[in-house]
Amino acid sequence: AEDGCWSLVIMGVHSVTLTISFGLFGDDTEKGYVRFLQTFMDSGESGGDYSAIGSKIHDWRNVLAHQWLATVGHTFGLDPGMDVGWERRGDTTVLNPKRYHEAYRHAFRTSSDLWRPDRILTGEEMEASKRRLIKKYVNR
Repeated sequence: AEDGCWSLVIMGVHSVTLTISFGLFGDDTEKGYVRFLQTFMDSGESGGDYSAIGSKIHDWRNVLAHQWLATVGHTFGLDPGMDVGWERRGDTTVLNPKRYHEAYRHAFRTSSDLWRPDRILTGEEMEASKRRLIKKYVNR
């Protein structure tokens, strides 16, 4: 991120969030990605509600990974110099990848609910998460 490789940041953040979302929520789809953003990354700062554009970031990641010439590239942009996390400019959603990355790193702070899933999951969800994680290692 320090070198401005924002496409790699978006792909890396997306990959990790889907892995964690599957472990915690049992969902490694766009819905799980948006839930991770909402639960761990969203903030009250201007443009800090990344879950509001989660589907657009998810689509942009797919463009980066698979479809470089897709039409999504005409309605999504990056601007690391903005003062906000994201904003709309006409028909285009513009993400500040630097702030997005900062929010991602903030999700892993020691006081984060990420380390205390009992604060965000029901007892039933906790048991399901535990079964998924144990199954992953037992079936190796």
